[in-house]
Amino acid sequence: MDLNGHVNNVKYVQWMQDVAVHHFDAMGGNPDGEDPALPLGF
Repeated sequence: MDLNGHVNNVKYVQWMQDVAVHHFDAMGGNPDGEDPALPLGF
């Protein structure tokens, strides 16, 4: 974050990814243990 409170786009996307992962884990994650980012059948 710079002195004006601005955030680099890459940092913002990393923050959003972290939030998504923590939310996914808090909601019980993936009980099958498969990668949820992969389409079915992979």
